[in-house]
Amino acid sequence: MQDDTRAEIGACMSAIGAIVLGALAGGCSMKMPEVGLSRSPAGKGSPTQQVPPVPVVGPESKAIDDGVVLLAERKYAEAEKQFRRAEVWYRAEGDRDRTAECLFWIGFCREKQGRTVEARRQYKSVIGKYAKTTAAVQARFRLGRLPDPAPVKPGS
Repeated sequence: MQDDTRAEIGACMSAIGAIVLGALAGGCSMKMPEVGLSRSPAGKGSPTQQVPPVPVVGPESKAIDDGVVLLAERKYAEAEKQFRRAEVWYRAEGDRDRTAECLFWIGFCREKQGRTVEARRQYKSVIGKYAKTTAAVQARFRLGRLPDPAPVKPGS
């Protein structure tokens, strides 16, 4: 797959992820951009050119799509499995951005299941290993929203 296509798919998945996060947080005001359409001067909304065909993507992208759907349905354990499946594939392909995104979503699933210690560890891992990615920015934000870990009592 060409790098431009990967970048476009990545941008779309990030936008979808932001929408899902917004919806799960209590509402979404984000609008998806209209890509590939040129509007008529009258502004009637009729396209004046064809939208380019959607690139064919592999099963790893389907796993992410399925994971996002499961997130929207609040089926976090199942979504985590889908993101893990995609993460393994992207890691093998050497796609750091997609790997980081999958790892972020795994942390998010854990957070939503109340597994905050594991979520915190996952977010810190994304930030440490993939610091220059969008997923790291999202992980920093989510990490800041997690409750502080319970203090360890002496002698416990």
